[in-house]
Amino acid sequence: SCGTRLAGARPVTCAQCGRTHWRNAKPCTAALVVNDDRLLLVRRAKAPFAGRWDIPGGFCNPTELPRDGAVREVFEETGLHITITGLLGMWMDRYREDGTTQDTLNIYFTATLAGDQEPTIDPVEVAEIGWFHRDAVPTDIAFPDHASAVLDAWSAGFGD
Repeated sequence: SCGTRLAGARPVTCAQCGRTHWRNAKPCTAALVVNDDRLLLVRRAKAPFAGRWDIPGGFCNPTELPRDGAVREVFEETGLHITITGLLGMWMDRYREDGTTQDTLNIYFTATLAGDQEPTIDPVEVAEIGWFHRDAVPTDIAFPDHASAVLDAWSAGFGD
C-alpha cells in the first residue's frame, strides 16, 4: 500500500509501513442452470480459455453474496433471469491471466429459469450459448482443474 517492494511471498509484512499482505482466495460464483433437463453452458469469447464451454459465472463484487453474484453473472452473460434452487458445492482453483495467478474459491449453485425467456448474450464475454443433456456435456470445458469435478457432481445428482 505504500509502494515499497515486498521482501517475500505472501503472507508478508512490509518493512516500511508495517502492513501485512495476505494471499487470500478470491470468491467466484456460478450457476448450473437447468431447463427441460438440459444444462446451460456458454462458450467463452475471451481469455482465459477463449472458445471453450463454461458454466456462467464470475468473480463476486465487493460485499456481494455469492448467491446474488451467480444471479447477476448469469444475467450479464446471457440476459436470462434465474431462480437459485440449491448449493452444489465449492471448489478451489487458480485463475491465470496475463502472467498473473489468483487463488479462487469457486461457489456453484443450481438454478432454473425464472419463466419463459429468450437469451441475449454479451458478445464481450460470450460467443454462444448451448443447452446440453447430462450425457452430452462438451469435454472442451474452461477451467478444467475444477470444472470437470463440478460437472461430475451435477451429473451425479448432487444439488438436485
